[in-house]
Amino acid sequence: MDEKSVAWNTYLNIIIANILISSGDVSVTWTSSAYPKLYSNDTSVNPLQRPISPSQDDVLGSILIVGAILGPWPFGIIADRFGKKKILLLLALPHIISFLILGLAKNIYLFYFARFVAGFGLGAGYYLVPLYVAEIAKSSHRGGMVGVTNVFWCLGDFLSLVIGTYTNFSNYNFCLMCFPMVFVVLFIWLGIESPYYLMSRKKEETARKSLMLLRSNNHEEVTKELKSIEYFLRLHQDGKFFDMIKDEILRKNILISMFLLLCLTCSGFWGLTFHLELIFESCSFSLSPDTSAVIVGGVLLISSLFTPVLLDKFGRKPLLITSFCGMHVSLIILGIYFSISRIEVLASTPLFCLALYLASFNVGACIIPWILISELFPNKFKNAAASYCTTLFWLVNCLVTFNFNKLHGTIGMNGIFYFHGVWCLIGAVFGYFFVPETKGKDFSDIQQMFNEGIEENRTFEI
Repeated sequence: MDEKSVAWNTYLNIIIANILISSGDVSVTWTSSAYPKLYSNDTSVNPLQRPISPSQDDVLGSILIVGAILGPWPFGIIADRFGKKKILLLLALPHIISFLILGLAKNIYLFYFARFVAGFGLGAGYYLVPLYVAEIAKSSHRGGMVGVTNVFWCLGDFLSLVIGTYTNFSNYNFCLMCFPMVFVVLFIWLGIESPYYLMSRKKEETARKSLMLLRSNNHEEVTKELKSIEYFLRLHQDGKFFDMIKDEILRKNILISMFLLLCLTCSGFWGLTFHLELIFESCSFSLSPDTSAVIVGGVLLISSLFTPVLLDKFGRKPLLITSFCGMHVSLIILGIYFSISRIEVLASTPLFCLALYLASFNVGACIIPWILISELFPNKFKNAAASYCTTLFWLVNCLVTFNFNKLHGTIGMNGIFYFHGVWCLIGAVFGYFFVPETKGKDFSDIQQMFNEGIEENRTFEI
C-alpha cells in the first residue's frame, strides 16, 4: 500500500465517522419539517390524527436536548474501556431506533421516547466523534478536521430539511434512518480503531498496524509516533474540576468558555432552526415555507465549507466578533420586520435575514467556543472542562427550546428576535474584551499570556 493510499485511509475514516454526526444532526432540524405535519388537521398528513398542542411542541423539541445532556457521560466512560470504534458503532443504534419508532408510531408519548433516545445518541456523538477524529488525524491536520465535522453537522441539517419537504411523515423518518445504517455498514467494513485507545490497553502491535493503515508504511515514523502516544498517555491523568477552578488562570479560562457557550445557546440557533417553517408561515413571502427553509439550510451548508479556510486565515477572535455581529444585525432587522405591518415589498426580509444569521453563525460562533475549550486547557483538564461545558451547553439549550412557545406567547415573534439579538451583541462585546487570540499558540504561550494579564491587572476578580 503506497503513502497516498494510506493518507486516503485516514480521510475516509474521518468522513465515515462524521456520517454519525450527520445522523445526529438530522434530528435537530427534524422539527422544522415535522411540526407543520404534526400541527395539521389532515389525518392523511398527521400520524397522530389530531394537531399537537404548543406544550407538546415544546416537549418534542426540548426532550431531544435532555437526552443530549445525559448521553456523553456513560458513553464516554465505556469508550475508554471498549474502544471508540465499538462505541461509535453502538451510537448508531439510538438513531435507528428513534427514526423507526417515529416512522411507525401513532402516539405522542412514543414520539417523546423516540426523541429522547435520539438525543442520547446526539450528545454522545458530539462528544466522541471529534475525539476519535483528533486521535486518528495527523497533528498538523487536526484544526482542518474540526471544520470537516462542522460541514457534516450542516449537511445533516440541510438533508433533513430537503427530505422533509418532499416526503410524507413516515417515509421522512425511514429515509433519515438510512444515515446511521449507512454509517454502520461502512464503519464495520472500513473503520480503524484509535491507536491511542490500543496503546492505553497495552496492545502495541495492534496499535502499530492501525497507525500503518492511517499514516505510513515507514516503520521508523510509526515507531516514533507510538513513542509519542505512549509518552502522552503516561503523562495524561484526568484532572478534577475543583482542582481546575483553584488555579487562577484555568478558572478564568473555564469562565470564558462557559460564558461564550451561554452566549451561543442564547443566540437562538436551536430554537429558530427547530421552527424555521413555522416562522416562514408567519410571513407573506411568495415562496412556500418548506422551500424557504430548504434555501436557508442550503446557505448553512455552503457557508460551512468556508469555515476551515477562514479560521486558518483570520484567527479565532476576529471571526468570533464578526460572527456575533452579523447574527445581531440580522436578528434586530427581523425583530423590526415583525414589529411593523408586513409591507409586501419587504416580504423577503425573513428569508434573507435568516440566511445571513445562519451564515454568520456558521463562520465563527458555532465552532470557535469548542476550539477554545480544546486550546485553553492542558491535557489533564480537557476532559473535565469539555464535560462541564458540554453539559451547560445542552442544559441552557433545553431551557431556551422548551420556552420558545411561552416566549412567543408572552413577547411575540419580534420579542424573541430582539432577545436573541441582544445576546449576540453581548457575545461580540465579550469576545472583544475577554477572549484571547489562540491561533498558532500552544498551551504554554496561552498560559504566559494570561499570567501577564493577571500581573498587569490584579483588580480583575473571577
